[in-house]
Amino acid sequence: MKLTNSAINPDYSASEKARYLMLERQRADRNRERSLLVRSAAEVGIDV
Repeated sequence: MKLTNSAINPDYSASEKARYLMLERQRADRNRERSLLVRSAAEVGIDV
């Protein structure tokens, strides 16, 4: 779901936009956490 309006994408309600933004934030947080864990594991010599 993209938040831009076009002929293809309908207008999204405020709750749909909020849900999308929250899901994107959670995805970004999860990716950031994974990156930190992989870096930390590499520093102590654990193969991932």
